[in-house]
Amino acid sequence: MKDYLLYSRDNIEAIEHHIFFFDVIREIIGNTEMIELRPHATFHRGIISYTFCFEDDGTYGTITNMMGIVVITLYKKGSQEKWERTQILNGIGSIEAKDQRITSVVGNEFSDILKRAQSASNYTSEKQKRKIVENLKNKADKIKDYPVFLDWLNDREFNKKS
Repeated sequence: MKDYLLYSRDNIEAIEHHIFFFDVIREIIGNTEMIELRPHATFHRGIISYTFCFEDDGTYGTITNMMGIVVITLYKKGSQEKWERTQILNGIGSIEAKDQRITSVVGNEFSDILKRAQSASNYTSEKQKRKIVENLKNKADKIKDYPVFLDWLNDREFNKKS
């Protein structure tokens, strides 16, 4: 990998890097439980990275979410993987997040991230909840200016559609 990044070699064998920009969800096929888990707020406000393996199909990789910019490194890609307009290639160019489509076991990882975030929020102490409510009350007139408010609205609207 080092040699590839330093232009000493022109390929990295089967390793692929993909970037996915988490935007407003238009449709989820096959995993409706994800809708109820506040995906917009979780992905746009969270940072997480870990390695995963899906042995049933032979997909192995690392997923990194950086507040809605998701980088996936696939060390081995299983037969069900379909990635459109997401691959990062070594060279000079520009990034355009248009018509990105993913059919992948990585969707399971997205669900796991959402479930862990939901579980963690369930353990918020009463003292912390009071601080959050007090903070919201103090900023109630400005809340519409915060990006997280748009995420809350998107989660609410998407949940209504389903």
